[in-house]
Amino acid sequence: MRKLLSFLVFALLSIFCATTFSPAAVAHSGVVASNPTEGQVLTELPDEISVTFSEELLVIEGKAVNTLTLTAQDATQVPLTEIRVEGNLLRASVPAGDFPAGLYEMNYRVISADGHEVSDEITFLLAAAVASPATSASPEVVKSESQPFALPLPIVLAIALLIVAGGFYLLARRRRSN
Repeated sequence: MRKLLSFLVFALLSIFCATTFSPAAVAHSGVVASNPTEGQVLTELPDEISVTFSEELLVIEGKAVNTLTLTAQDATQVPLTEIRVEGNLLRASVPAGDFPAGLYEMNYRVISADGHEVSDEITFLLAAAVASPATSASPEVVKSESQPFALPLPIVLAIALLIVAGGFYLLARRRRSN
């Protein structure tokens, strides 16, 4: 029994170390918030759209490696200005104007600090065709519901290791008392 316990503890520790310190095991950047949020219904376009990620974005001087576009339901592009990266935040200004009601898609493509490309879209609905305010404050950034909360793999493995080790400890202690 002792050899089996030693082997299992060694195997779990090996798996934990391999996944914790392996570059391939590090999670890629994910979206933690956006403005507007996925599925949000707006009565007017905000003067700024943004996507917040779980880690810093890579910036290469003179190259547009992080992009953000806004497309209306009829496939026309909304001309965004001042697309910029601020740490883990990608944002762009939306010009004032009349925008048709309908579905809008905010597409992003970014390079996270670990060098991996992350791309996806956030869809929202403009409920009425109105002019976008040129000077209003942008709405508060709200946590996006598009991505569920997930624990990183090393943390899950550490919890599993503790549960298994605790179970073996209790089992060994129980056998000693008998």
